[in-house]
Amino acid sequence: MCYNTVIYVYIRCMKKHFKLYEGIRQIKNDLRAQMHTSTKKSFVVLVAGGSASGKTSMIAERIYKEHQKEALIMSMDNYYIGREHVEKLGITYDEPAALDLNLFFKHLKQLKSGKAIDMPIYDFQASKRSDKVQTVQPKQLIIVEGLYALHERLQKLGDYKVFVDLWTHGRMLRRIFRDVTRTGEKPGDILKYFSKVVEPKEYEHIEPTKKYADIVVENLYVPFVESRNSRHKETQLKYEVSPDIAKEVGRVVHSLGGIFVGEVFDQDLFLLANSRDLKKTDEIMRIRLIGLGRYILSYRGPKVKGKEFDARYGINFYIDYDTYTAFHSVYGHISKVLNKQRKNYFLKGFLISVDTFESGKVYLDIRVEDGSQKAVLESLLQNLGLSGRKPTTQTYLELIH
Repeated sequence: MCYNTVIYVYIRCMKKHFKLYEGIRQIKNDLRAQMHTSTKKSFVVLVAGGSASGKTSMIAERIYKEHQKEALIMSMDNYYIGREHVEKLGITYDEPAALDLNLFFKHLKQLKSGKAIDMPIYDFQASKRSDKVQTVQPKQLIIVEGLYALHERLQKLGDYKVFVDLWTHGRMLRRIFRDVTRTGEKPGDILKYFSKVVEPKEYEHIEPTKKYADIVVENLYVPFVESRNSRHKETQLKYEVSPDIAKEVGRVVHSLGGIFVGEVFDQDLFLLANSRDLKKTDEIMRIRLIGLGRYILSYRGPKVKGKEFDARYGINFYIDYDTYTAFHSVYGHISKVLNKQRKNYFLKGFLISVDTFESGKVYLDIRVEDGSQKAVLESLLQNLGLSGRKPTTQTYLELIH
C-alpha cells in the first residue's frame, strides 16, 4: 500500500507508466522482489497489448531470459479455435470469442497449481488447431502473453500484470513490415484488415484492459531504426528548374536511350497522425490520388543521415477506396494538399519526373535505385546544365507553400 506521509514512497508507488527500457528494468526488479517473498507454487505474469506492440519480443521473452530455468511462456495464440468457428459466429480473429478462453483458463489454473497440461498447437497455415498437442510442465514462473492476457477471466490468476502500449502509427507500420515478410500478404490487404478490423477491435477489447495493469510500458516505434524493416530504400534527387530546362528533359532523356512513360495529374494528401508529430520525427505519410478510385499510400521514414540528397526507407502500395476511408478515420487528418502535373520518363534504372505545381514552380525529380549507373545520371545532369549543382534535401511538403 502507498502512504502519502512519506512523499517519495508515495510517488514511487503511484508511478505506473514507463518508457521501454526503464519499464523492463522495473519489471525485473519487481519480479525479483515479489517472487522472492511469494509462497505460491507458480507465479503468473500476464503480458497484454495490441497487435505488433512488442509484448512477445520486447517483454515476455526478456522476462523469460532472466528466469530461463524456472520459467515458461504460454502464448494465447495457441488457443484460437479456428476459421470454421470464426465464420460460424460471424466474428473476427481480433475478438476474445475467437479463442477458447475456457480451456486457457483451465490450463493456466492447472499449471499454477503444479499440474502439467496438454497445450493445443494452432496451425496458422491451415487456420485450425493441429492434431498434435504439447505437454507443458509447470514452472515457478509462468509468463502469459497475448492480446487478451488481461481479460477479466484471467485477471484473478495473474500475480503481476503488464500492458505494452503503442500508438496506432507504430502498430500499423510494424504489422505491415512484419506480415509482408512473414506471410507474403500484400501490404494493401494488411492495411485494409488493420484499419477495418484490428484497430477498432483494439479499442473495443484490448485498450480497456490497460487499467488493470500493474505497469504500463510504452514500446514506441523508433522511425530511424524500424523504417529499415521496409527493406526498400528510395533515393531522390530533386532540383528546382526553369520552364526552359523542363522542356529539354524529354529530348535529353530520348538522346540517352530513355523513353517517355506518360503524363498524369497527381493530388497528394499529406497526413498528420492523431498520436504522433511526424514533423518532429521526420516521417512522411502520404496518400496520392491518381485517378478515379485509385490511391497509393506512401510511408517514408527519416532521411538517412550523412547524405547530400534525400534518401529514406519506406514503402509504397495501392489501396482501394474502402481502405482509404477506413485508414483515414483511424489514423489522422490531412495537413496539406498538393496538386501537380507530372511527366514521367524512364532512363536505364532511373525514374525521372518533371513536376509542375499550381504555384508555377517546376521541379526535376529523379528516383534512383541502388546499383543504378552513375555515368548515365551524370550525363543527364550535364546535358541539362545541372552538373555540379547540389539537389535539395527538402521534401515537397517543405518546399511548396
